[in-house]
Amino acid sequence: MNDFGKLILGLSLLLPASAPAQEIRPGAPLEREIAAGAAQTYTLPLEGHRFARLAVKQRDVDVVVAVYGQDGSLLTEANKPGEQWVEESIPLLADAPETFRVEVRALPGGADPGHYEIGLEEIRDPRPEDAPRIAAERDEAAADRLSQKRTKESFQQALQTYHSALERWRVLGDEPRQAEVLYQTGYVRRFVGDPTGALEDLGQALDLQKKEGDRAGQAATLNQIGLVHWSQGQTEKARADFEAALALRRETGPPALAGPILNNLGLLHYSAGRLRDALAVFEQAREIFQRAGDRPRESATLDNLGSVHTALGEPLAALGFHEQVLALALATKDPGAQANVLNNLGLIQHQIGDLKGALERYTQAVSLFHQVGDPRREALALNNLGRLYADLGESRQAVETFQTALALSRKAGARSAEAAALLNLGRADSEAGRTREAQDGFERALAIRREAGDRPAEIQVLNSLGLHERRNGQPAEALKVLEQALRIATELGDRPNEMAVRQSLGLAQAAVRDNAAALASFSRARELAQEVHDPAAEAAALQELARVELARGDPQAALARVEPALQIIESLRGQLAADRLRTSYFASRRDAYDLAIEALMSLQASHPEAGYDARAFQVAERARARGLLDLLREGKVEIHAGADAQLLERERALRIEIRAKSERESRLQSEKAPQDQIDEARKEVEALLSDYELVDGRLRAASPRYADLTRPPEVKLADVQRLLGPDTALLEISLGTPRSWAWLVTGDSLSSFELPEQAAITEMAKRAYAALSAPASRETPREDVAELGRVLLAPALDRLEGRRLAVVAGGALQYIPFAALPDPRTGEPLVESREVVNLPSAEVLAELRRSAAGRRQPSLDLAVLADPVFNAGDPRLAQAHKASPAPAMKIAALSPDLERSARDVGSAGFERLAWTRREAEEIAAQAGSRRVLTALDFEASRETATGPAVAGARVVHFATHGFLNSETPELSGLVLSMVDRNGNPTDGFLRLHEVYDLSLAADLVVLSGCRTALGKEVKGEGLLGLTRGFLYAEASRVMASLWPVRDRATAELMRRFYRGLLSDGLPPAAALRAAQRSLRRDPRWRDPFYWAPFILQGDWLAAPR
Repeated sequence: MNDFGKLILGLSLLLPASAPAQEIRPGAPLEREIAAGAAQTYTLPLEGHRFARLAVKQRDVDVVVAVYGQDGSLLTEANKPGEQWVEESIPLLADAPETFRVEVRALPGGADPGHYEIGLEEIRDPRPEDAPRIAAERDEAAADRLSQKRTKESFQQALQTYHSALERWRVLGDEPRQAEVLYQTGYVRRFVGDPTGALEDLGQALDLQKKEGDRAGQAATLNQIGLVHWSQGQTEKARADFEAALALRRETGPPALAGPILNNLGLLHYSAGRLRDALAVFEQAREIFQRAGDRPRESATLDNLGSVHTALGEPLAALGFHEQVLALALATKDPGAQANVLNNLGLIQHQIGDLKGALERYTQAVSLFHQVGDPRREALALNNLGRLYADLGESRQAVETFQTALALSRKAGARSAEAAALLNLGRADSEAGRTREAQDGFERALAIRREAGDRPAEIQVLNSLGLHERRNGQPAEALKVLEQALRIATELGDRPNEMAVRQSLGLAQAAVRDNAAALASFSRARELAQEVHDPAAEAAALQELARVELARGDPQAALARVEPALQIIESLRGQLAADRLRTSYFASRRDAYDLAIEALMSLQASHPEAGYDARAFQVAERARARGLLDLLREGKVEIHAGADAQLLERERALRIEIRAKSERESRLQSEKAPQDQIDEARKEVEALLSDYELVDGRLRAASPRYADLTRPPEVKLADVQRLLGPDTALLEISLGTPRSWAWLVTGDSLSSFELPEQAAITEMAKRAYAALSAPASRETPREDVAELGRVLLAPALDRLEGRRLAVVAGGALQYIPFAALPDPRTGEPLVESREVVNLPSAEVLAELRRSAAGRRQPSLDLAVLADPVFNAGDPRLAQAHKASPAPAMKIAALSPDLERSARDVGSAGFERLAWTRREAEEIAAQAGSRRVLTALDFEASRETATGPAVAGARVVHFATHGFLNSETPELSGLVLSMVDRNGNPTDGFLRLHEVYDLSLAADLVVLSGCRTALGKEVKGEGLLGLTRGFLYAEASRVMASLWPVRDRATAELMRRFYRGLLSDGLPPAAALRAAQRSLRRDPRWRDPFYWAPFILQGDWLAAPR
């Protein structure tokens, strides 16, 4: 919302008037009319050794007055703060006869046309004090101009120049002018976040004004003091200041000067929850500004009226006010006003579910507040942005944003923004299980809110505290706190806060098994959400109503509640164009899909012939890998066709910046630079990635075809069955609470069965992964692996009938190679009886096949990149400069059996993987007469990987280190040659965000490195890593590893895999199975640690030719 201490407009370049200049004569003031933005020119002749004071009385327009010497140089420029309510007064001293040129320019915002009077207030012989007074006035005018620029730097320069003027006035003993300057320094100090200094300067100004009997000056100063007290949370003092200022203003006039104080009093009412009082006061202020033709202040008051309507639960009414304000702010080119209304628009769009719009508005507001040097409001906007990130499931980015807001608000002494940041960080701590930190944050935020008398904000803290108590197993304590919050909300008529408290009350009541009370609370929360047009809150209420209905044993009622919740979630998801944000948001709402599955499967138990299990399977499919599905569909549409040229240029520039900053971070890693430098570099990359997502999202959202891509038709069981054909069965597993479910789908049947709850399966999967991903010390059965196989496979195996098995699973099961799970009937791994492939979802398979059908013909059969050069100490660098050919390599002597892993992006340096050279040579040998690119040594480079040869290859094979960034998956990737033939460093990192930019003709991509199948785990979406990137880059299938692999074992597996693929003509899934079975029969590699890490994701049909 807008407070009024002073509204200052930016200065424009003064242009000469086109009309002839009129002469200013003593005793003959001129009344003039002037259009907004126009300039008028005068001449002022003075005889030698004369002093004159030029006066410009502003009637209904704010003007800038500039005076030029006879040589054309600018002598001074005046535009005193206070707009049209102050007189512009300029002293002039002529040592010799001189004709001055005077220019008057009208600023926008006042009447159009406006009126002013210009004339000589005084003309006489010079006095000794004239020169120092002129110097003081020109210092003050210069400081005014600097202040009006409203940037950090200009405010600091203004303070220095005001201090110079103040010292001159003190020497001259002019107390009224001292008071005037102290008022200005107090204003500037308040604006830059120095409340202590502001109160000191304003207090001195007030004392001088009282001494001089300047009641109008006292009113202005008391208004400023009230704003400072308010920023410190001292609301009763602020209210007394505003009321005293208002009385003085009404006494001294003109009436329009009471408007700003009324506005500030309205803000105080608003903060105390007296919303109807605030509306009444704002309406008075608006009427005054409208009558005076004061557009900027009328605009700000409209903005405040919109904020009150938002708090009253009337967002659509508020939206109309704010949109009017934005148009006015853009017209007047006032960045501070633009920032304020953008922040308010973001709040409304956030509430009504326009998440994309809210993200853009908040981001713009933060940038503009920072630009104009307003740390208090920047901190408030950052808090709002952080809440949006939290709602989107971006918890890490949310916490970082809140921490920035907290530091900024404390530096600025902005108590309200500090309390908001403490509250938000408390919520994050509570959700993360940091109980003590959360409690401390809530208590400090509550103390600030109560000290300030901000009752709506007090409700928010109490609500969060109640949720925290419930989360920590104290539902009875939670109920007490929440009842207190509800009393305040109903007393104030605060519907948005009442809605939130009712939702929290329902959760606490459900925790003590008071289902009837919980149903009533959630129902009322839903009603309120509909009244205030908050679809996200409505979906949350519907979801909890469904949960309570399930607890009461009524799955039909639960289904009736959760289905409209899913519709809302789908609608909100479709509004987000940025892939990461859309994916995070969907993951945070995945529980609603789990509830729908549970309700449908409960109905299946009582109505086995009604097909509820098919509907449940379709819901499970609808909840899987939606982000990847969107990307695959998008790849077939030219999203950027006809896009805004400036946005496209910004996107291109950001790509270049991201690559350069990513390379710098990687270099710091490899050079073992200090950790603070590495952390700083990483933050720079992540900030650029966030900017890129916003720009990319705007480009997508502008595409008329994009909306259709994010709202795909509902998955049908019959369509999935046609995809599978007669030879393949699909096992889809949905982990949940209180139980999990699995469906086995064949070309002509569907069966379902119950599994243990998610926590139990996750624990089993972790133990199995630990057993598989480490070599056994001796040939012993792995009971943990066998147990997982019994739980997951026993109910399904009898129905498989020798079919290939396609697995769709989430959570911890994504880390398990199902081919290594023992058949409970025989004890042999599943690979012995059938092919096993993995899929992100069945619908992704359909999209991969559609993509393959339209793919261009490959120009190359096989591209292999292996054995890159990682550092300048590699002996191949010296060899590259010799004329004689390189000697034959002795692989075993060059390299031990290394892991093909850079571990994480935090690793420093990369060991050579010499076995990858033999791997590449043997693969090329299997290709026979086919068209093959073998890129070794320096040629195994990023340039080769992103070049046309690899793009046109049917099979692409990378044998090198992989690196994983589990926090920012876009920075995961492959390590290629990091020096060129001349020893110069080069960017050898092929990162995930660059993989997305590839356009491949590949039927198959093989990532022969460590953990190349892994990535950041996102609920419902799967693992965000290299596999996802290469599937988006149009590969039909990707073969990658689940754990760190050994160099020699991998080379042997790949030799056997390509023999089956290229020599025997097997499809990839069959070739992988044959290679794994063959390797398992070799005593050296019988342990699944060696033969089982690689899995095939994607389509199993159509072998590469």
